[in-house]
Amino acid sequence: MIQRFVSLLLAFTLFIPLSLAQDDEDAPVIYDQGMVFSIYNSNLGWGGGLTYLLGESPRQYVISLELQQIRDAREALTAPFIGDQGKRYVFGKVNNFWNLSPMIGVYYDAIPRGRGNILKMRIGGKIGPAIGVLNPYHIELYKAVPGRPFSPEFVVEPYNPNEHTFGEIVGRASFWSSDFSPTVQLGGSVHLNAMVDFSRTEAVIRGIELGVNADIFFKEVPILAEINGVQNRRAFISVSAGLVFGGKW
Repeated sequence: MIQRFVSLLLAFTLFIPLSLAQDDEDAPVIYDQGMVFSIYNSNLGWGGGLTYLLGESPRQYVISLELQQIRDAREALTAPFIGDQGKRYVFGKVNNFWNLSPMIGVYYDAIPRGRGNILKMRIGGKIGPAIGVLNPYHIELYKAVPGRPFSPEFVVEPYNPNEHTFGEIVGRASFWSSDFSPTVQLGGSVHLNAMVDFSRTEAVIRGIELGVNADIFFKEVPILAEINGVQNRRAFISVSAGLVFGGKW
């Protein structure tokens, strides 16, 4: 998690000076549409979205589509029995989970550009259905072959902590070697955010966005195996930080 936020901060150091270097010498133009792309990291995983803006400042209506990785906050990486030769995996994890949310909302200019303000601050919120996609979490296993004690097989299977023991798990399987057999869970999403825009013109959007997301599903999401007293959840709250860039016309 710390490494991910450091990578974002390094990107900001290159991103902000380029935005502040722009000149706002164009004649006044009314912009009533726009398109924005965002990428962010939260305490539950990475995410991104595409947002269409409609209306003039200081208030704009938005239509967006967001895809967010959702992990359980209790997930912990475990080293396999072969140590550094294998890949760390999440003990007890049975599904990967992503949330796809088509949303509508409204943004307001809390601090408008102009009147000596170099920066522009926008706040807003979005709401919409949550389409959760589950796919089995796969691991690579060390399997002994009868009659060939010194020639084991390495196989990829969906992780089942009730069947797979520590001594046979080599590590997490790659995305490409894993099977794709998704199931869907439905719910609702509410996303609140604040964005600081560093660009010097209304035609360009470049900034940093902070957000709080609440994603609630109709039933518990089976991310973890319910062993050792673990209970899965149906509500996920996350705090995010990321980059936003796009334009208006």
